[in-house]
Amino acid sequence: MTALTICEEVLLLRMYNLRIIGMAYLPIWKVEAKTEWQNLVSKYQCPQSRFERVLDRLFHYRLAYDHGKSKEVASLTGSGVAYAMALVKSAKYPDEK
Repeated sequence: MTALTICEEVLLLRMYNLRIIGMAYLPIWKVEAKTEWQNLVSKYQCPQSRFERVLDRLFHYRLAYDHGKSKEVASLTGSGVAYAMALVKSAKYPDEK
């Protein structure tokens, strides 16, 4: 399993809770808005404040997918869903429901 930062894990959880999964992809700007990225950055003191950089790491680890649209859209992959479900089961972030 890959070692993700707190911000990456919380982003996965928020995308999972919003059901941005598989073919239910959204434009990146809309994912950023719906997951309340700026709120997440201030709440968890994220060192990487650029949403695109964090999403690129999720693309790299195959936890999120851009559906071949040159990183214009995003959704969780099956691995991303499994990672998010493991976080939910472990109750690592009880604030994120």
